[in-house]
Amino acid sequence: MNNLNDIFIKKFEPEKHGFTDVVKFEGVENGFSFQKKIGGEDAVYTSLFQIYIPRAILTDTSIIKKPLNIHVSYGKRVEGGVQMRSEQKLSEPLDAEFPNEYFYDPCKGELYSGNKKISGNDILKKIYEQHIKNTRPIRGFFLRTKIYFWRTVAKNVLLGIGKIFHWVLFAISGNRYIYNYIFEEEKRNGETISTKFGTIDEKKIKESESLKESKKIDFIGLKVSRWSVIVYSSVHFSLYWYFVYTHYYSRSLWRVFENNFLTVIYVVLSFWVLETALPKTIERSMRICTKLAYLSEIKKVKI
Repeated sequence: MNNLNDIFIKKFEPEKHGFTDVVKFEGVENGFSFQKKIGGEDAVYTSLFQIYIPRAILTDTSIIKKPLNIHVSYGKRVEGGVQMRSEQKLSEPLDAEFPNEYFYDPCKGELYSGNKKISGNDILKKIYEQHIKNTRPIRGFFLRTKIYFWRTVAKNVLLGIGKIFHWVLFAISGNRYIYNYIFEEEKRNGETISTKFGTIDEKKIKESESLKESKKIDFIGLKVSRWSVIVYSSVHFSLYWYFVYTHYYSRSLWRVFENNFLTVIYVVLSFWVLETALPKTIERSMRICTKLAYLSEIKKVKI
């Protein structure tokens, strides 16, 4: 198997093309890694390339052309590789992956791009050019624009919408709701109500809910929170004066309030919307916005 790995590496000969620090993989992968220092031998930053075939795929006789796993990452040089960046700048080379783009037939000893034969030298040139494409002033302009849109514009717009939902929810319910997509953690008024990791003190949550229940008051036969009553009354009081000021008149609307039965139905349904349906909808919308903002930030942009 080591002999096969040596034959595979010789197909590329990275050292002949200015790449350094070639390391042959041992164990579960058949392949190698190498580096390209940015800014000369004394450079602090480097690009780390990894080209390999998982051993399970290499030994699978049902797969003739073995797909190459190719990963490229850029960052500060550390012992044993590259330090992951906390933030990727538009002016820096891109971290990239090339899944199912290149293949190797160990029986024929040939490399392929799709169904077309290709040399290891051409593969190295292509992946390196794509890795640094966004650093090119003209050729990389469109790519930098796409990256900026997804990782900055789209992300900030979604987070901004989520923040608007946060304050709308606070205005109508008095609850401060926060959602963390990575940990799938939900917090309401500073207390964790749901999380992907760890456990939640169910007793504490029940005590908190019980305290909220005790703060509810009787409003025309309904048990509702004081905050909801204030919001509900403020909205309807404002609407009343708006209708008076604009001389607005609706026969259908006044029929509702002239009929006690319809008035009760209206009050019950509108309180249900205000206290239950609307807050749950807003919280769900906040979760969606947070998730989409995170996915937008890590979106893989086609090079």
